[in-house]
Amino acid sequence: MMTTQLTLSDDLAPVDFPYPDRILYMRRIYGADDAHRCETCVNLLCNPGHTKNYYKCAIYGTSFSDATDWRQKWPACGLWQQWTPADSD
Repeated sequence: MMTTQLTLSDDLAPVDFPYPDRILYMRRIYGADDAHRCETCVNLLCNPGHTKNYYKCAIYGTSFSDATDWRQKWPACGLWQQWTPADSD
């Protein structure tokens, strides 16, 4: 019997949804807000680098890795503009 492993994006978005699994995960957990972009969200953090800025989502989590880099142009999740108590420490 052959099994097929599904990725996170397989059951969340149409094939032409050109975004990585991390934004798809956020939209699955917190809902989607297609009327807004991450660039205007209070949870989008800007970390200045030597040659460019690195954006991170405070809700998703941050690190010094590109695995948590965020794009301003991505469609927002359902927590757009909702500063969460966990993030206000």
